[in-house]
Amino acid sequence: MIQKLSKIIAPIITAVIFGIIATMMFTTIDVANKIDANFWTTTLIGTALTVLTTLIWFPVGADNGKNQQNFKTVSSQYNRRADYIINNQLQGKLNNFCEEENKKFELKLLKNKLNTVCLTLEFFEKYKKFTVGLDIFEDKKEEEEFKKEIAKLTKKQIRVLEYLKDHKIKFKSLTPGHILRAKNKTNRIVPIDTEKVFKSIIWTGKVLWSLCSFAVLAFIVVNPNTTSWLSKVFQLGIWACIIGFNIYSSLNNGTKSIVEYRKNDLLMLSNKCAEFFEYVNIPISVVDKVEDSEDEQVEELG
Repeated sequence: MIQKLSKIIAPIITAVIFGIIATMMFTTIDVANKIDANFWTTTLIGTALTVLTTLIWFPVGADNGKNQQNFKTVSSQYNRRADYIINNQLQGKLNNFCEEENKKFELKLLKNKLNTVCLTLEFFEKYKKFTVGLDIFEDKKEEEEFKKEIAKLTKKQIRVLEYLKDHKIKFKSLTPGHILRAKNKTNRIVPIDTEKVFKSIIWTGKVLWSLCSFAVLAFIVVNPNTTSWLSKVFQLGIWACIIGFNIYSSLNNGTKSIVEYRKNDLLMLSNKCAEFFEYVNIPISVVDKVEDSEDEQVEELG
């Protein structure tokens, strides 16, 4: 549908461009540097129309995305795996899996922070025990060697060691609810709801773009050199161009939110389910019970 719409919009926009050029030959365009009732009316009405057309056409684009086979394939796979966990009452084991994953991820983050200042996990563990007074050395010579290593540390290394010793590494822990959330997100283990983030960015951008576009349009005054209807045609052409582009982008973004962002979210959750089944020694083939061709489709999409 979007491809068909783009074929229709392209000649329309081209015609509008030539119409604007023709109109400009018979009109004079001035800029009104004042904020009056006309400015606010144009800006607010234009923004309201943009929001309204987005509300109407974004869901249409989303529905188009849901009907695409690549999304259906990924969605079907995730639902099978999530249903298997729920129907077989594996939430308890899933909770154990999440705890293990959180421990591994915390250790990974700790190593990454130590690597930034050229320190090892082994040194950090020794430093932590030594600074709290634990006897970790077999003899005095080993202790003196370790003290010499500490003396060579830079201020930045000591600052990092002291911080990691006194503070637990913060990250959003993975829970069964995160893995099953679609059925019922750098430094994070929880899968991000990228579709929600994308929609927030789109809506914020739409409102800001509308306010700016129609505020600029409100400053433009078209003075006809011949007949008054030319100025109206010119202004109508600009409005039609802005609203038409918004309809096209709303359709496109609606489809993108599904076939790209929601699909990737479900694929990430589906892969996390697969990791869980490996953890509990359940063959993924038993869970999926689908033809190999469909599995290959999902792997290609990933």
